[in-house]
Amino acid sequence: MENWLVEPGTGGSQQGCWSEDRSDTELVEPGTGGSKQGCWSEDRSDTELVEPGTGGSKQGWSEDRNGTVWYQVERREGRCGNTLEFSCGGTQCPVGQDCISVGGTLRCADPCQNYTALNDDWRSTTNNNQVNGGLHCDQSINFQGWYRLFLGHTSVQMPERCVEINMCGTHAPLWLTEPHPQLSDRVVQRGVCGSWSGNCCSFKQPPIHVKACYGNYYVYKLVPAINCHLAYCADVNTKVCSTCRDDDTCRSEDKITWRCERKAPTPTPTPPRITVTTTNPPIMAPEVVCGQSMIQVGLN
Repeated sequence: MENWLVEPGTGGSQQGCWSEDRSDTELVEPGTGGSKQGCWSEDRSDTELVEPGTGGSKQGWSEDRNGTVWYQVERREGRCGNTLEFSCGGTQCPVGQDCISVGGTLRCADPCQNYTALNDDWRSTTNNNQVNGGLHCDQSINFQGWYRLFLGHTSVQMPERCVEINMCGTHAPLWLTEPHPQLSDRVVQRGVCGSWSGNCCSFKQPPIHVKACYGNYYVYKLVPAINCHLAYCADVNTKVCSTCRDDDTCRSEDKITWRCERKAPTPTPTPPRITVTTTNPPIMAPEVVCGQSMIQVGLN
């Protein structure tokens, strides 16, 4: 059921300042523990609060699954999509950081350094559940914070292509509908789809957050699957990306075969050419002044 901000006790939607009427949680201002009189309805399509009737992002409150609190999120334009910025307990987080539970305390932190390893071999894009057995679903998984995908001891990433049904140890494999971000993009939002019955996006998931990290890996802020059996995939073909050097980038034209490629060097700016015009002084010819000379003559 779609939840909107409603006037408590009425059960109906209200385009006004009402806290969320939900049995298990309400919109609260971080650090206060009290109800937030939020003026924005919740858009379940992207799990963000949006101004009613606009369909656009508002600097409102977004749910942090980590602690069931709502923190402020601001969306800004980036190179390859929208860059997201967060605040935590009234503190504006630096660009690229999120409100993360570190040692049991929510604070601004870098997801690239504060993540959980998601190491399930059954998530491999080559694992057919009908052949190898085992049927998995991420609907009941309580994802908290950020995750980095591994297959064995090798870091991998989500596929950026439609994955065949019954792969990744599930019925409808979940894949990214947009390219991964670049380092300069910081934290971005990406669409996720599950393929089924010949439709690559038969199941449209709520979008997730993704960040590119130094060392050629990515971290993901995942949300539970909307149905069963759906599960996030780990692309086995991207294992090669873990071998790339820091000054390399991992590229693929078909999203199947990946390779390490040297990043184009940053061009060195050419200093402006300065032309100095000088005016030579005229050459002064020696001037001879003729005059009388006094000669002393002595007579004997």
